[in-house]
Amino acid sequence: MSRRRRPDPVTIAFTLDEATPADDARHDDAAEGGTPDARADADPASTGPASTDPAGPAAGPAPAAARTARRRRRAAVGAVLAAVLTLGGMAAVDAASSRSSTETQRRSTGGVDALASAPVEVWSAPGPQAGALATLPGLLVVVRDDEAVAHDLDTGTVRWAVPLPPTSRCGGELELALTAPVPDETLVCVTDDVPSPLASRTLLTTTPGEAVDTTAASPAPQVTVLDADGTATTRTLDAARGWSAPGPDGTVARFRRVGGTPAAPVPTDPTTGQPTDVSAGRAVVVTLEDARTGTVRWEHELPFVAGEGDCRPYSPTEDTTYADLDSGTVSRSAGLVAVRGCGVDARFTPEGTRVDDPEAPADAVGRLPDDALLRVDARESAGADGTGAAAVLEPDGALRWEPPGEVLVPIATDGTARDLVLTRQVTDLVAHDAAGRTRWETGEVNSPEIAYVVADGVAVVLQGMGSVLVGVDVETGRTLWTRAIDELVDDGAGPTVAPGMLHVGQAFTDGARALLAVSAWEDDEHSTTRLVALDLRDGAVAWSTDTATSTRYAAVQGRLLQLRLGDDPTVTRLG
Repeated sequence: MSRRRRPDPVTIAFTLDEATPADDARHDDAAEGGTPDARADADPASTGPASTDPAGPAAGPAPAAARTARRRRRAAVGAVLAAVLTLGGMAAVDAASSRSSTETQRRSTGGVDALASAPVEVWSAPGPQAGALATLPGLLVVVRDDEAVAHDLDTGTVRWAVPLPPTSRCGGELELALTAPVPDETLVCVTDDVPSPLASRTLLTTTPGEAVDTTAASPAPQVTVLDADGTATTRTLDAARGWSAPGPDGTVARFRRVGGTPAAPVPTDPTTGQPTDVSAGRAVVVTLEDARTGTVRWEHELPFVAGEGDCRPYSPTEDTTYADLDSGTVSRSAGLVAVRGCGVDARFTPEGTRVDDPEAPADAVGRLPDDALLRVDARESAGADGTGAAAVLEPDGALRWEPPGEVLVPIATDGTARDLVLTRQVTDLVAHDAAGRTRWETGEVNSPEIAYVVADGVAVVLQGMGSVLVGVDVETGRTLWTRAIDELVDDGAGPTVAPGMLHVGQAFTDGARALLAVSAWEDDEHSTTRLVALDLRDGAVAWSTDTATSTRYAAVQGRLLQLRLGDDPTVTRLG
C-alpha cells in the first residue's frame, strides 16, 4: 500500500568527450565504410582547403581538426536524438500512467476528474421528471415525458432519444448512492407495476361496514433494454412472477407473495387498538430474469420471519386495523439484489448467492473499495473486544474475516489503497489490510465516526469529539492536519450558523483534494450547501462554492454533476 508520489523534475546533462585523431579516423572508417580517400572524393565538403597543387586535390585523409569537429557535431546530434527518444519514451510512459490513473479514479466510488479551481458549468440539461438519473458507458440518461434521452457526459450533446412505455423507470446505482463509477453495458427500464398500499394491506381486525375493493386492473408490465447506441428492445413481462424492478447486469428482479393470507383477527392492545402480534404473513419468491429474454437466472423462496423487514400496522377507522403484510420492494443496491418487506429482508449476489445472515433480521450488506462485501448487524452489540458486529466477505459471499469494532467505509476514493480497512475500536482509529492484519493504531483521532475520503495516501476522517476533520497518513496513522467543520463555512463569505447546524452530506475526491458538500442551516427556512475542496496534503481550502440546499451532486464515471431538484429539475456537468 505504497503512497503515490508526484514525479520530481527531471534534469538531463550531455557531455561531449574529446577524441584523438586516430580514434576519429578509425571510428569514421567503421561507421561510414570505405577509405578516407574515397570519402573525401565523395564528399568535397569533408576535406580541408582546396589544394594549390596543379595536379589536383591532395590524396589521403582530411586534416584531423576538421574530422574532430565533424564528429563532435555528429556526437552532439546523436546525444540530442537520444535525449529526444528518452524524453519521448518518458512522455509515453507518463501518458499511459496518467490514462491508467484517470480510468482507475473514474471507476472508483466518488472519484472525479481533477478540479484544481472552483468548477464552472460545462453543460446543462433538463433533469428527470420522475425517478433518478441513469447511465451507460460515456452517457447520462434522463427520462422525461416517457422518453429516454442520452447526453454525452463530456459535451452534453444529445446522442439519441428513445420513447419508453408510460411510467417507465430506469435502474442504476444513482438511485441510492448518487455515484455510478462503473455502469452496465445495457440499461434496463421497467414500467411501474407495484401495487398501491390498498392492494397490499391485510385486514388484522374485524370490519364493520363494506369491504374495500383492491382488485382494479392495471396494464401489463413491460421492460425495455437500452444499448449504448440507442437500440431499444421492449417486451411484456410475465405478471405471474410478481412486481418488477431493474436488476444488475441486464436483469429484471421480481417479487411476489405466495401462500395463504393470515386469518383475522389478531390480538390487539385494548388501549390503542393496535395489534400486539404481527407474526404471521406470507412467504416471498424473488426471481432474477434476463431482461431481454425472460430466462430465469435464479429463484429463491424466503419464508416470513417475524421481526424482519417492516410490518407497519395502521388503522383507517376507529374499529378496523390493517397492516401492509404483503408489501415489499426489490431493488439494486451496491451491485446486489436487495429484497425487503414485511417479514423478509435479504441480499443476493447477481449469481444468486444470499450474503446476508438469515439469523440476523436487522443486518445490512454494503461493499468495500476492493469489491469485498461488508455485512453489518445493526442491532448486534459488539463484544468487549469489539468483535461480533461485522464480517468482511469475499465478493461471492464466503467469509474473509471479522473486523473488531465498527468499520468506517470511505464515501469516496481515488482507487488507491484499495486493501485498506479502517475501524473504530473504542475511541481509537485502527487500520487493517484486506486480510484483517493490523497495520497501525492511533489514539490521535478521538472517536472516529466517518471516513469521508481515502486518496493519495491520506484518509479524511471525522473526529466525533468536536466535529473535527483529520487528515491521516494511511501508511503510518500519523496525523497530517486537522480542520474544524465550522471553519469551512465561518469565513466571512458563508452563512453564520450555530453549533450543531452543519452537516457534511456528500464527499468526492479528484485524487489531490477532498470535495465535501457541507450543508448549513441558518434557521428553519434558510440554508445553503457549500462544496469545499480541501488539499489532501495539508487540509488547506483550495476553493469553495455555494449553492442552494436543494442541490445534490453526483459522480458519474469521473464527471462531477450538479442536480437541482424541484418542479423544474436540471442536471449540470461541472468542470
